[in-house]
Amino acid sequence: MFSVCIACITTAPSVLAQTLDKTHQQQKLDEVKQQISERNKLIKKQRQDRASLSKRLKTAEQEIATVARALNGTNSNIAKYRNEVDALQQQKKQLITEQLQQEKLLAGQIASAYMSGSHDYSKMLLNQQEPSQFERMLSYYQYLNKARLAQISDLTHTITELETVTKTLANKLSELNLLKLEQQQQQQNLLAYQKDRKRTLKKLDATLNSEQQKLAQLIESEETIRKALEAMRNVTSEAIELAGLSKLKGQLHWPSKGQVKHKFGHRRKGRLRWKGTLLAGKTGTPVTTVHQGQVLFADWLNGFGWVIVIDHGDGYMSLYGHNQTLLKSVGEKVETGEPIALVGQSGGQTEPSLYFEIRHKGQALDPATWCRKG
Repeated sequence: MFSVCIACITTAPSVLAQTLDKTHQQQKLDEVKQQISERNKLIKKQRQDRASLSKRLKTAEQEIATVARALNGTNSNIAKYRNEVDALQQQKKQLITEQLQQEKLLAGQIASAYMSGSHDYSKMLLNQQEPSQFERMLSYYQYLNKARLAQISDLTHTITELETVTKTLANKLSELNLLKLEQQQQQQNLLAYQKDRKRTLKKLDATLNSEQQKLAQLIESEETIRKALEAMRNVTSEAIELAGLSKLKGQLHWPSKGQVKHKFGHRRKGRLRWKGTLLAGKTGTPVTTVHQGQVLFADWLNGFGWVIVIDHGDGYMSLYGHNQTLLKSVGEKVETGEPIALVGQSGGQTEPSLYFEIRHKGQALDPATWCRKG
């Protein structure tokens, strides 16, 4: 009996220690689970915030695109009206000169008739001049009268035309002033949307607090454009014969003038490499198509902003991204060198630039080997 009690006393501390150790381990496990749960909640919130900010960025860039396109149209109209105003002003100046010349000529004819007043019809009849001389003088007076009537008619026409031109010019100047006011308002709206975009982009960048997250975002963007291009390969152009680019290697013009910021094939981040060329640019300058074709895609894509894709036939496509706005819609035919977009910084870019790709049957090609050097 005594020995049994001794055994109980000896084993009790060991059992207690094991129990305490298990309790401690459970507490640690619960703490880890709590940390994992909190971390997951934080990651979920970051993703939700990032998704919300991405949506807000897209909205801001849509607003910018709408205003920029309208502003581009207004600027074109202003240029057109200025040309018309210049032409009308030149026409008005010419008409005033013609009016002065016609008035001077008519005044000369009237003065001439007055100076030869001794030979008017009544005097010629009263003086009973010889019939032959009378007929000559009558013909002379008829000639002068016809000339005066012609000059009066020309002068009347010139005055009427001058009045019409003056009125048209006044209307054009009024419309031009309205366009300028509209332009100023559009520029103010554009600046406001650009400021909002900048604030949103700054907040969005703050959510990407590691290189791994930035790489993941780039991979996601590339996957988006890959799927979009893959879907486009199954779309064929309608009613337009397109011969492709195979015979134009090394002859294409670059879509915009600007220094190359990133070359095709260079390392982008991690294992990702550039599948196109990134060109520096100036906001609002035209982006032109490298060859004739048909617009296959024209929309906003995550990571690339406003993108337009041109089908050139025979499996060849050219892609233009990060635009401020697009000037063409899906299905439209475009000619070589025709403006299709304006340089911008959509898709989260901090500086204005143009992302340019050439693809053949889905395979990315080096634009530098297809476009002219320099």
